[in-house]
This record gives sequence, C-alpha cells and structure tokens, in this order.
Amino acid sequence: MYLEPINQSLFMKIKDIKLTPEFKKQTTKAIVSIIFFAITYLLIFLTVCGLTALCVYGGIMLIASKPMFFTLALGIGMASFGGLILIFLLKFIFKSHKIDRTHLLEITRQEEPQLFKLIEDIVNEVGTKFPKKVYLSTEVNASVFYDSSFWSMFFPVKKNLLIGLGLVNTISQSELKT
Repeated sequence: MYLEPINQSLFMKIKDIKLTPEFKKQTTKAIVSIIFFAITYLLIFLTVCGLTALCVYGGIMLIASKPMFFTLALGIGMASFGGLILIFLLKFIFKSHKIDRTHLLEITRQEEPQLFKLIEDIVNEVGTKFPKKVYLSTEVNASVFYDSSFWSMFFPVKKNLLIGLGLVNTISQSELKT
C-alpha cells in the first residue's frame, strides 16, 4: 500500500515516547486539582444533605408544634428551601444540552452506501469504532465530535463524524481516506 512507508516513519511506537518532567508535573497538578474538586464537592454535598434534613425536620416540628395556617406555610417553605438547595446542587447531572445542527445534513447508509463503505474500511483498518452518526457540512474539513455531558466522564460516548462537502469535492477517494 502507498501509505505504509509513510506510516512507519511518521508514527512512533508507544515505547519510544519520552515524557518530560514538565509534562509529568502538569499532569500531577491536574490530577491533584480534580481530586481536590471531588473532595470539596463531596463535602459541600454532605453539608447540603444535612441542611436539607435539618430544614425538613425543622419544618415538620414547626407544623407539629402549633398546627395552624401560618406555621403550615412556614414549615412547608422551610422544607422546600432545603430541598431546593439540594436540587440546585444536583441539577447538572440531569441537564441535557440541545445543540443546533440545522447547518448539518445527517446521512445514512441507505443514502450514501459508497461513503459508508469507505468509512467502514477506514474504521477496520485503524481499529476504531464506527461513528454514531455521519453528517455533511459545507466546510472544507473533516472532524470527529461527540455530545458530552456529566455522564460522559463515566460512560463511553459514541463519536459523530463530520465530513465537509468542500473536502469531498476537491480531493480523490484515496486522499479522502488518508
């Protein structure tokens, strides 16, 4: 194959990569920062859980001590206050992002079987996973992107492939594969 000598000379093997002390230092700083954030967030979360429990307990005790409209409203408000703080702290987990892709055209295997065959060949050759969706754009570019959320830190996210029509129209099939 034409690209085989180029691939061998351009790409180093993993064992040939040397990590600099500066890289190791920055990586350590990043990991320590993430751990510090996780511990701080956990402490805040536990504090808010305690505050929520205290507010709910206080609201119930207020209502039970003197059951009348004013204490009922104050007790419900107190319990709601604790619950709302807890919801505020956890809302990012359930938040979804709607991304505007009106400028992109999603294509399927039925619409473009040759292109999907080419993508499949590349996927098999490189040893990666097939993209979740394939989009066409008016740009002269190709890229891979994914929809990230809080859960993508823990669960793998399938990537999407973006192919620019300007790129497809200006190069040959072997150049596109490269």
